Amino acid sequence: MIFTRNRMNHAKGVSLMEVLVVAAILTTILAIAMPSYGKYQIRVQQSAGRDFAREVISRQENYYIENLVYTTTPSDLDFPTPFRSKPAYYEAVLSQCPGPEPLSACVQVVASPVAPYDTNTMVITANTRQHWAETF
Repeated sequence: MIFTRNRMNHAKGVSLMEVLVVAAILTTILAIAMPSYGKYQIRVQQSAGRDFAREVISRQENYYIENLVYTTTPSDLDFPTPFRSKPAYYEAVLSQCPGPEPLSACVQVVASPVAPYDTNTMVITANTRQHWAETF
């Protein structure tokens, strides 16, 4: 009589070595992905800041069309207080442009990162003369 080995008699499941290999692979993938995700989040925050500054300048232009002067008051532009982007990555300050020009000629917005997003150190300066500056 010939005896054959029945594979069903062996234990089912995974070995410790297989679990360790899978854990090592997942750790490697996470080690590669996490810095990329952090950089992605910073780019999203910076993009939100740029969009916020553009929205402020756009509302300033609409306000100027109706009143023939710019404003430094966020509530005049229908922005809530505190004057922040949505989501609240940036906080803005409206002021007269530097130089001899009066408020009726130019206004600027300076958007600065808000904690806990202040690790994104880009400060956006925009004015109604279409001047943009991003400083890190």
